Amino acid sequence: MRPEPWDPSIAATLVAEAPDLILTLDAHGRIRQANPATERESGFTVAELRSRPVEDFLPGLDPMRVRAARERSTGGESSPVTVRYRRKNGAMRWLSVRIAALPDGIAEAAWLVFARDVTDEMARTSALRDSNERFRALVSAFDRAFFVLDPDLRMAGLFGRWVREAGVVPSHWLGRTAAELFPETAGEPHLTFLRRALAGQDVTYEFDYTEPSPLGPLVLRVQASPMRDHDGAVIGIAGVAADITRRRRADAEAAALRARVADAERAEALAKLVSGVAHELNNPLAAILTFTEDLLQTEDDADRRAALDVVRAQALRSRVIVRDLLTFARKGQHRPRTAQRPGPLLEGVARSMRPTLQRGVRLELAVRDEEVAIDADRTGIEQVLTNLVTNAAQAARDGGRVLLAGQREGGDYRIVVEDDGPGVPAEVLPRIFEPFFTTKPEGVGTGLGLPVSLGIVQDHGGTLEVENGAPGARFIVRLPLTDRPAGPSTPVLGTAPVRVSRPSAGGPPRLLVVDDEEPIRRALRRYFQRNGWIVDEAPSGSEALRLLDEPGAADRYAAVLCDLRMPGVDGPAVYEWVRTERPALLPRMVMCTGDVSSEGAATFLGRLTTPVLEKPFELADVLVLLETLREGATGAARDESSP
Repeated sequence: MRPEPWDPSIAATLVAEAPDLILTLDAHGRIRQANPATERESGFTVAELRSRPVEDFLPGLDPMRVRAARERSTGGESSPVTVRYRRKNGAMRWLSVRIAALPDGIAEAAWLVFARDVTDEMARTSALRDSNERFRALVSAFDRAFFVLDPDLRMAGLFGRWVREAGVVPSHWLGRTAAELFPETAGEPHLTFLRRALAGQDVTYEFDYTEPSPLGPLVLRVQASPMRDHDGAVIGIAGVAADITRRRRADAEAAALRARVADAERAEALAKLVSGVAHELNNPLAAILTFTEDLLQTEDDADRRAALDVVRAQALRSRVIVRDLLTFARKGQHRPRTAQRPGPLLEGVARSMRPTLQRGVRLELAVRDEEVAIDADRTGIEQVLTNLVTNAAQAARDGGRVLLAGQREGGDYRIVVEDDGPGVPAEVLPRIFEPFFTTKPEGVGTGLGLPVSLGIVQDHGGTLEVENGAPGARFIVRLPLTDRPAGPSTPVLGTAPVRVSRPSAGGPPRLLVVDDEEPIRRALRRYFQRNGWIVDEAPSGSEALRLLDEPGAADRYAAVLCDLRMPGVDGPAVYEWVRTERPALLPRMVMCTGDVSSEGAATFLGRLTTPVLEKPFELADVLVLLETLREGATGAARDESSP
């Protein structure tokens, strides 16, 4: 059935009523006809438009685009082109133009032009494009990776500053799933969480990004949410990945800092506790040790002497344990240091250690470069060397030797303690400085001596190493030298003290014992009276000041032995009073304490030039020290009386 012919009147009506612009052009592109919508939209009448080239109304390069569209239409192609045109009032508008070629001879027209005003649409599109660009620029400024996944969980979009900085090539990621991007983990944990997002949940998870990157290994936090269409159906996933490596590191550092603060607080509380315990333990230990020594002087029965030797040995062992516990509890607390000459320090340690060695072990001393100086806490370094010499003597063979040697080595002073024993077993070497690790029999060692020694040496900026020699073990201490001149330091046991200004009067020397512990005063009185001294006792600092303030006190006492910690007027207060009111007595003062490691005690003792005894002390050592003081006083008197 043939279709009915098109009614020309209907076509004319449609053209006249059409809202879009409809024109015909001749073979030269000049306007032939235009519908009423063209007149309304352009502001030109048909008469004003007729015979004018359509390019007259187009700016810039748009005339070329229209001519190209006309040429394409000649070949049967009718594709739209968007151009601008100028109204009669000068306003610019946007048109979407479609051109069709007409058969020859139709009203002298060669092309039919349909044009629709799309200015408002272009404005909306431009605004949306600008908005998208601003959004992309905004999100790209963040240190993030933004991504979009399609319903098959394939990467559909990837952008952001992090993508650029991490060296990620988006084209290598697009169209791929997490399993394809991270085959070594089969796409986990991504697939587990992304499937939940695809099911409509908001998800957050973290993972380690180990792919090669200029940023190195990273920790990323991913937040993903479902994308929905107008009907609420999930059509994909939008997400953001943030680099939290620095935050994770900062959190770890903050946690470590909190742990260190907590450790420091616990250590401080422990230090206070141990300091008090040490004082309370050292006082009875001092009484036990001093009474034992006193009894050994007069005991002739072999069995009772053997029993007293056991008591004395256990008291000395307890003294070492308390001292090491105290030092270990206070590790990290810097005690006052002074420039010290290492030679006298090593000589003092050797002098005090030789009488304690058993099984015929000899202690040999070899000191060179005595005039150099180290910046040292003398008590701490003496403790280190005492620990090392004690260990070496225990490891040496019967009748063997221990060497204590020191000499300069570059910018350090190198101290060596070695024995001729079997050496350190290979399996023990890695753990030898581990706290509470010991190879000694139960009841002999605590496993604190070497860790404490290592901590003290490291606190001085030095090193402590161990190696096996041929035969025996060799411990090497290196302490940095100082350019500061070595000044007067607290005398060690057995060294000559400073000279006194005046000696005691003729007759037996007199000693003042200032201590709040009655057993210690009693033991000291018994021992020194047996050795030819007259002993006065002061149970408190205030009683000591009363005795020292009496007329002739400066001449009466050859020595004053004063405890540091006492209720009321303590040892430092007595010392300061003597320094200002009886300075002639100051060189004859000997301070004693059961806690030389506490910060307050260490600060006070560090500025003294008088001897210091560490409780529990041995009476023989005290006697050597006080007899030395007495000899110094006598020598000073002879010097003053000579013409």
